Amino acid sequence: MVPRFIQRACGSARRHPWLVAGSAVFLIGLVVGGSYLWGLHQFRAAEKALSEEKLDEAREHIVSCLRIWYRAPSAYLLAARIERVGGNYPLAERYLSYCIRLQGGASEQTQLEQILLRAQSGELAEVEQGLWECVNTNHPDSPRILETLTRIYVRESRFGGAVTCLTIWLEREPTVVRAWHWRGWAYENLMQLDKAISDYEKTLELDPERWGARTHLTRLLIQVNDVESARLQLNQLLLRHRDDPDVQLLEAQASRLEGKTEEAANILDRLLLDNPRHFAALYFYSKLICERESPQYDQAERLLRRALAINPTDYSTLHALYKCLENQGKEQETTEIRRRLDQVQSDLTHLDQLRFKGAEPTPNDPQLLCEMGELLMRVGNTDAGLVWLNRALQSDPDHVQSHEALLRYYESIDQKAEADLHRQQLARHSRSSSTSPRGK
Repeated sequence: MVPRFIQRACGSARRHPWLVAGSAVFLIGLVVGGSYLWGLHQFRAAEKALSEEKLDEAREHIVSCLRIWYRAPSAYLLAARIERVGGNYPLAERYLSYCIRLQGGASEQTQLEQILLRAQSGELAEVEQGLWECVNTNHPDSPRILETLTRIYVRESRFGGAVTCLTIWLEREPTVVRAWHWRGWAYENLMQLDKAISDYEKTLELDPERWGARTHLTRLLIQVNDVESARLQLNQLLLRHRDDPDVQLLEAQASRLEGKTEEAANILDRLLLDNPRHFAALYFYSKLICERESPQYDQAERLLRRALAINPTDYSTLHALYKCLENQGKEQETTEIRRRLDQVQSDLTHLDQLRFKGAEPTPNDPQLLCEMGELLMRVGNTDAGLVWLNRALQSDPDHVQSHEALLRYYESIDQKAEADLHRQQLARHSRSSSTSPRGK
């Protein structure tokens, strides 16, 4: 038997069909409208997270957006940008393909994104000139182009090029916080400390919660012995990030500047107890020990050797160990460290010369690219070195020296598959050379 309330509802529906239809339309509109607004909220949140360099958060939002906006080209384009910035190039390419398919062909936006993807995934030499032409003619997407070029230049340790990009970007969009932050970092790497301090201060003026910029600013203020300003910044860091080992190191360094050397040593003891491989803390503690009225050079030596086990080519640490051994009268060991120091200094000088000769703008000479890569790897900048070596192979896929350098690197870190690829390329080149007319 049909319940009475259902019978009444059916009777009401027969008497007022327009009411039922109107209610159905309203409910459908509510669901569709709510879904659209939810998708829009997730899209905007993904854009905001990307602008704040919160890539994991940006991915979460855009995936949620695509569950609703699964046929929206704009959502797939944003997803492609997020993955490109995050370095997941195959996924970025797939998202971009979906976008092009949904909009029935490539648009100016998708074509530019394809070019930026090529540039960031290693084909900068082929597209760099065209990207700069877009910037110089005030293309509407110039900020996105400049941001991408900045990321590439920083990855390749081309800090002068990064500063050029960021300066143009800030002239056109002076309130972009990350551009001020990145330019401060680029200036810091170029050892233009006054400019770096100024840019970090501007960053914090625009966004006081930018703790990375505050950390860098505090470090530079300590470096230039402005202890009063450094302490003001440090107090802000300690309020929220006291457990951060980098902040603890800054506290120790500030205490040393204030003459509180024992307090600084106590902070470093606690820091290294929890973080025994903190390179900068090991180096600074050795420096603190050597400044005492009765220096303990043997203890400082142990700390420096621990630091060099982490970064064997750091010039400052090698020099500190050299002086430490010299003060202990260890002549044989001093000679060995002097040799390593001279090699690092020679590499750094050569690196600067190569940069001056051809690294700005991008050179196409595979030998120059290879030399840059090998030098960067020898002075400890492995990531940038790999970029330059791979660019050398893009310029000349058979460049023997680049294959040899990459083979040595992948063997050293026990990546057999990668090492085998370069070994096979070298063997193929050797066979080709032996069967050529010159080889005969």
